[in-house]
Amino acid sequence: MLMDNKKSNLSISSNKNSMAEKKITGKEKEDKENIKESENIKEKKNTNKFENMNNKKNTNKFKNIKNSEKVKKYKNINEIGDIKKKKNNKDINEFENIKKFYKSYVVIGFFVVGILGTLFHFVYDWSGQMWFVGLFVPVNESTWEHMKLLFVPMLIYIMLGNLYIKRQEFMQSKKYKEKNRSNNIKINRDIYGYNAEIVNDRQDKNNELHQIGYTGLFGNIFGTWSIPFLFYGYKGILGFEIAWVDISTFFVAVLIAFAVQYHVLIYSYKKQTQNCGKTVLIVNLAQLFVFVLLTYHPLNLGIFISPV
Repeated sequence: MLMDNKKSNLSISSNKNSMAEKKITGKEKEDKENIKESENIKEKKNTNKFENMNNKKNTNKFKNIKNSEKVKKYKNINEIGDIKKKKNNKDINEFENIKKFYKSYVVIGFFVVGILGTLFHFVYDWSGQMWFVGLFVPVNESTWEHMKLLFVPMLIYIMLGNLYIKRQEFMQSKKYKEKNRSNNIKINRDIYGYNAEIVNDRQDKNNELHQIGYTGLFGNIFGTWSIPFLFYGYKGILGFEIAWVDISTFFVAVLIAFAVQYHVLIYSYKKQTQNCGKTVLIVNLAQLFVFVLLTYHPLNLGIFISPV
């Protein structure tokens, strides 16, 4: 009996111990699970923090890149704007300077052609009525012959102007070549009251200064043919001639010639039109040929008849 009681007590105590062990192991499992969960939560938090940090860094980098690009763009825009402003200011100054040169050229030309035309009225008699001289100056008082008073002096002025320009360019290029022997280099010169760029080998043939020649020829045709229009215009209106008006028509025609030249010069400079010098030169040569041909073989028209 005692042995049975002992056995039963031992079994009860072992059961209690096993129950206690089970309770301990259950708690340990719960603790372990809680620890794992806390660790997982920490890991998630850390990963979220890391991701947030990376995202912030990336967004900041992206913003910085965008801002830097914007700054660069603004800088480039400002630089381009400054360059354009400088270029526009340079163009404006250059245009104003070249306008001054054109004005001085036209004003001087008006007086030169006016004086030469007045003198040419008497040259034929001064020469003893030489036939060769009569080809280029008036031989009588007809309207046709008076057209020579503008045409020939203006041709002379155009040729002198072109010779002056070419001589000045040659002298400047010669001075430059003495300093620098290299070819095809642009040089600055100050011939006409402003700095202009030319090329040593004369490749810049459409330079605005070289347009003076063909624009002068253009104005010459307009001025020459304005003489008969002015003369017959006022005579047709009044029905009679006035000596001082006849003389003034010549100076008005000279003014028209140079006004046309100045207008074409400014227009061609602004629009950068092509040089049409060959066509205008052919027209002027044809006009000169007709003057020579009809001086001693005039047509039976009123424009060729001398009133004296």
